[in-house]
Amino acid sequence: MVDDYKINLIKEKTDIVDFIGHYVRLTKKGQNYLGLCPFHQEKTPSFTVSPGKNIWHCFGCSEGGNIYSFLMKIENIGFGDAVKSLAEKAGVELSENEVQQSVSKKDSLADTKTYNVLNEAKDIYRSNISELKAKDYLKHRGLSQETVDAFEIGYAKPSGTDLWKILSQKYTSDELLESGLFVETGSGFIDRFKDRLIFPIVDLQNRVIAFGGRTLSDDVAKYINSPETKVYHKSNHLYGLNMTKKYIRENDDCLILVEGYMDAVALYQAGIRNVAAVLGTSFTSPQAKLLSRFASKCKLCFDSDDAGKKATIRARDVFVDKGFEVQVINLKECKDPDDYIRKYGKESFVEQISNADMLLKFIINRLVEQYKPIEKATEIAVEDKDRIIKEVHSLLAETNAIVVNEYVGYLSNLLKIDHDLIKSRLFPYQIFNMRQKRYTYKGSKADKYTIMEKETLSILINDINLRSEYLSSFSKEDFNNKDYKDIFELLEQHPLKTVHDFMLLDQPEIMKKMVELSMLDYIDDNKKFLEEAKLSFKKKSVDQQLNFLDSEIKRLEKTGDSDKLNLLLNEFIKLKKNQ
Repeated sequence: MVDDYKINLIKEKTDIVDFIGHYVRLTKKGQNYLGLCPFHQEKTPSFTVSPGKNIWHCFGCSEGGNIYSFLMKIENIGFGDAVKSLAEKAGVELSENEVQQSVSKKDSLADTKTYNVLNEAKDIYRSNISELKAKDYLKHRGLSQETVDAFEIGYAKPSGTDLWKILSQKYTSDELLESGLFVETGSGFIDRFKDRLIFPIVDLQNRVIAFGGRTLSDDVAKYINSPETKVYHKSNHLYGLNMTKKYIRENDDCLILVEGYMDAVALYQAGIRNVAAVLGTSFTSPQAKLLSRFASKCKLCFDSDDAGKKATIRARDVFVDKGFEVQVINLKECKDPDDYIRKYGKESFVEQISNADMLLKFIINRLVEQYKPIEKATEIAVEDKDRIIKEVHSLLAETNAIVVNEYVGYLSNLLKIDHDLIKSRLFPYQIFNMRQKRYTYKGSKADKYTIMEKETLSILINDINLRSEYLSSFSKEDFNNKDYKDIFELLEQHPLKTVHDFMLLDQPEIMKKMVELSMLDYIDDNKKFLEEAKLSFKKKSVDQQLNFLDSEIKRLEKTGDSDKLNLLLNEFIKLKKNQ
């Protein structure tokens, strides 16, 4: 197992702001950085990163921790895998024994074997790329050696038996079949991708998880993909994102989303590198969620055939409420981005990127084109114009009034129908004539002692010196909240541990609360505050005793128990004097 020294060394050598900034767009605010939380939907940033404390916390969903817990949660991996990944990035060497022991429970031995099989298959495919058939095809498509190497493109030999022969010397039949690479026939096992150009599909941890294959023969299926396996779920990944995510920031947080492997490869080679492919024509919610970690804008560039247009329109349902600005790139008469680049070149494509239409405008145009070309929209029959307006209504129903007004104006100009007529026809109540509702936020009013409990624990967590000096001045009973009592007990048990040391304990819920308290760092004079808190907690304890005695005295006055009544009255007077 990796020792605590190396775990802390990796953490210290990793810039938490820079690392998390690859997943979340962060803006500096005071000493901290803020961004939209990647773990829940929100419109106002509540996700906070503290470079000084080397921790993060979301005040919206209460998730929080250090660099390890962030990577574990965002990538859905175990602690061991997070250590391995961060060690590589930080340049901290781990021994072979440490690496083996760091494999997480999440990645079972069987999964690890699958990753190994796929990685070795990728290397074998790559070694075949010099085959004449593959070389001729790459030359025909204009792909440079640099691009082929960048995407690790390979070739599966036509025999279909070579891969099994090589890998079966090291792995069992079950392990090879788990990889999705092979198809069982009456005469044995053959390579699913035989006689195809191979595109490795790689996850964000740079592990090969599947393959796509483009036929170089007369096979009816032009492209095929790996089937779903334990390590590959098509709807959760975007082709090329592992390579291209770093270019998204350089391009105004925008990603160009294309359909296929060659589209992504062609744009990348042309120097347009903020691109990824959806592995087919079906864009999914998990892919949108993945994309939202890196981009706030998306420009769709699917194929120009009917299937591509339908996929573009369907994408709107996926992007709804995800907070993206979505546009559509016009390919003119070209069938796909690769075709466009080959015909018109990079500069023309960049111009098309700049002139991309908003997704809603694209959809409205497609509705109109069902009846007439856009330039002849005014010739559409009145009944058909009415049908178009009804369909547009369903698109705009959940959109804000400013956007609605803009598109009603566009439709009015396109169909030559009065703007106000469309407005009143479609939205008599729902949007334009609807009175705005007023909402009043009612926040819970925390009493002064609850606030003091939080601030006291925050100081005791963050400042070990003050903890040593003042911990004995407080007790578990000073805190009403059960989590706060538990945290205070941990501080008593481990008076010299930092918040990062506590995170190594297997108490995730308490750790989240501790991180949240650690982020409350706004007291000007911590020592003075603790002195005041000590007196306040003492006063609170006396007040609670007085309240209890007062209620008991009133009860005894009714029952007539004079001996016990006099005893409590004396105790009450004594406490009052010492208050």
